[in-house]
Amino acid sequence: MGRFDGKVAIVIGGGFRPAGQGEVPEPGAGAATCMIMAREGARVVVVDIDPDRAQRTCELAHDLGVDRAGGTLVALGIDGATAEGAESMVNLATERFGRLDAVVHNVANAGTMELLETSEDDWDRQIRLNATSLYLACKAGIPAMIEGGGGSIVTISSIAAVRGYGTGAYAAAKGANVSLMIDVAASYGRYGIRANVVMPGHIQGPFVAEAVWPGHEHMLDPELRRSAAPLGTYGRGQDVAYAAAFLSSDEARWITGVVVPVDAGTLAVTPTMMFSAMSAARHSDGG
Repeated sequence: MGRFDGKVAIVIGGGFRPAGQGEVPEPGAGAATCMIMAREGARVVVVDIDPDRAQRTCELAHDLGVDRAGGTLVALGIDGATAEGAESMVNLATERFGRLDAVVHNVANAGTMELLETSEDDWDRQIRLNATSLYLACKAGIPAMIEGGGGSIVTISSIAAVRGYGTGAYAAAKGANVSLMIDVAASYGRYGIRANVVMPGHIQGPFVAEAVWPGHEHMLDPELRRSAAPLGTYGRGQDVAYAAAFLSSDEARWITGVVVPVDAGTLAVTPTMMFSAMSAARHSDGG
């Protein structure tokens, strides 16, 4: 028996992004979450604003044989940051599969501007994409979960929510996700609704190249990212996905309102603690 046998999940931002030049094609956190949950029996609605990405996740999962494990994936290309999009993904889950047990919110659009360079339009866009999308998913999904006897909501936040990153709007939005999940946990726990946060650190993946702004190009250096935390290892999408899947499962039935860092220990140390390792990484090429 899989952990998600009989369960229905929505993964927002579950599309598979194509690898960049020279990158190893592997799933990011959203696509990996879809595959892990389906592999353990879940029926998953793969939501992405790009329908081709959503379909690609379904195709890759099929190639990996998750359907033979009892899982089912269906692609839905919609904008989850709109009320219509949020309602349509919940309607698809309940009409096709009869219920909704879990929502994993993996929406991220990193603003590449510091606060004083951020216009009001840029601010509004970051808040809508990263935070309002979670609010809308909760508003649409919680009633369906209550009707089914309970469920789980997990959002993928970022260490930018609690550590200075130089991206004011993005950091504020990811911080809002944490606050919202804590409030949902308190407000709807009596209905069997659990709400938790996964907080990734310096993950290597297709999202990284989009999250760098002028003057911060060093953040793309994989050796520097690896050395920034005590474990000194690379983080990948599946590391985040395993945490999201666990928090969505019945194994985490007594866990709600928590923030789980998946960051190789980055939040456990001060910059000075890692100075030697990071300096060595910066100069490993003889520069």
